[in-house]
Amino acid sequence: MEREYRYYLIVSDLDPRDSPYGLVRAWGPDSGLPLEEFFSPRLVWEKSTILSRISHGSMNRDAERIEEREVELYVEVLTRRFKAQMEG
Repeated sequence: MEREYRYYLIVSDLDPRDSPYGLVRAWGPDSGLPLEEFFSPRLVWEKSTILSRISHGSMNRDAERIEEREVELYVEVLTRRFKAQMEG
């Protein structure tokens, strides 16, 4: 059975939607402790606790849900940023 992911941009005043802090995908229950991964600077999905940290107030950012059709765009945005950081 294929997983059904929910996708979230991680944003703040300094990291707006067009240049987000990160991208997270989650699956499992909407409440409680869903499983999650973030798109990492290694250009792969890695285990994460970002959504949990945001919901508990230990991370000063917001999680903004996006549609699956938007994911590819944000993977490209983050890939460009991560590659530029590696070169610089």
